[in-house]
Amino acid sequence: KFLLFAGIAISFAFIVEGLLCFALCDVNMRSYILSLYYMVFGLLSIGAEVKYKLIGKYLRILFTYTGRGIWYFFLGTIALGGEWWSVLIAVFLMLLAVLNITAGCQKGSVRNNESENKNVERVRANSNS
Repeated sequence: KFLLFAGIAISFAFIVEGLLCFALCDVNMRSYILSLYYMVFGLLSIGAEVKYKLIGKYLRILFTYTGRGIWYFFLGTIALGGEWWSVLIAVFLMLLAVLNITAGCQKGSVRNNESENKNVERVRANSNS
């Protein structure tokens, strides 16, 4: 449950960072495109955390701890910027990545991954019908 709430909170902060950059960053196309990525990827992360069916159909790896860990690590690397809030969000994203990858590697999470895989299979079966 902690990883779920932390993932949603950090993803929301990532979206807010994208919105902040529209208002406060230098006026150039690269900053605006990166801000758009922040918002879209933040929404995608929230969708993955709440197990949105469409994500399960096309990006099933985001339904596993290890997959979300790699995803959050990627988001942490693109979140690094010059402002203090972007560095803070990047650090939290990378910490969340480590926690998710650790959860994916623990022996106790095999049962959790099995139940997650059953949920993914259920989503796949519902989307095929």
